[in-house]
Amino acid sequence: MSKIFLLALAASFISASCNLETSKFFNDGQVEIKNRKLDVAVSDDPQELRLGLSVVSEISESQGMLFVYDGPSRPNFWMKDMKFPIDIVWIRSNRVADLSLYLEPEPGKKDRELNLYAPSADVDMVLEVTAGWVTANNVQIGDEVKIIF
Repeated sequence: MSKIFLLALAASFISASCNLETSKFFNDGQVEIKNRKLDVAVSDDPQELRLGLSVVSEISESQGMLFVYDGPSRPNFWMKDMKFPIDIVWIRSNRVADLSLYLEPEPGKKDRELNLYAPSADVDMVLEVTAGWVTANNVQIGDEVKIIF
C-alpha cells in the first residue's frame, strides 16, 4: 500500500513540475482577440519557427504560440511531431487574415508525407492555439488582434 502511495505522490510532483514548466514557456506576451487574452510563447528565430508547439505535450485554452515574421510572407506549417490538434490563426496587420481549424497530428508519417497548411494570402504573424478555440470564441476573418508584450 505504501508503494502505491509513493508512486502516486511522485506522479503528482512530476505532473505539477510539467505544468509549471509549460506555464513558464507561455510568458513572452499576450495576444487578445475578441476580448479573450492568451498567454503566448513568441517564436521569431528559425529553430523556434521550425519546432513550434511540438516541444510541449499540451496547452490550455488560455495559451498559444505566436510566430512573428520580418515581413509579409505565406509560410507553410505542418504537424510534425505534434502531440495534440490545433487551430491556426493567420494574421496580417493586426487582423485575422485566414483560419485553419482542427488540424490533427500525423504520427508515423514521413516528412514528405505530412500535410502542409498555408494562408490564402500573405501574413506577418501566425497564432497556434488548441483545437476548437477559434470556434468557441467565434473568431472571424477581419477580427482585430492585439499583441501585448
